[in-house]
Amino acid sequence: SGFNVNKVWRFLEKHQLLEEIQFAYRRNREAGVAMLLQRNAVEEAQETESAILLGSYDKYRAFDSLTRSAMKLSFAVVGLDKADADRLIDMENNSKVTVCTPLARHYWAERYTRKLGETDQTEPSFFVPVNGTPQGDTISCLTWTVFENICLGTLRKDPGRVKLYIRGPDGTIHEAADLCYADD
Repeated sequence: SGFNVNKVWRFLEKHQLLEEIQFAYRRNREAGVAMLLQRNAVEEAQETESAILLGSYDKYRAFDSLTRSAMKLSFAVVGLDKADADRLIDMENNSKVTVCTPLARHYWAERYTRKLGETDQTEPSFFVPVNGTPQGDTISCLTWTVFENICLGTLRKDPGRVKLYIRGPDGTIHEAADLCYADD
């Protein structure tokens, strides 16, 4: 699925379909950049004694929490046609997930060195996820980012959204950007 995932990422970036404030898992938008921008805004608010709103949450097993329907809907929102979204998400349907223990690594190393032949060992235990994609899977960051993009678009269009104004390097006042980033 790596080829398909990379193709979708390129499509999203080329057509600028992700919210500008989205720093999660995107190339050239590392979490460190977002954290630096956040720190600058907090320091400006402290210096000018103004209010600032910050939100943070730790979503336990976030990638696993999305249903396949939610993932497909998220891809439809950014313009992927139904057939492509179905194919991309259904590729993961009934896939086995093996926890990468030393025993599992040994099994797979032996199996691949024998050109996918048989090994003397039994296959390590695995599970089949009911929802979402397991963290670390090729598609997991993409599906989460596209899903979260719906929330960020809604936030941007909220007429009651509170704006923070900060000074730029030359002393001019401008609106601080909202930020969203993920870091595992």
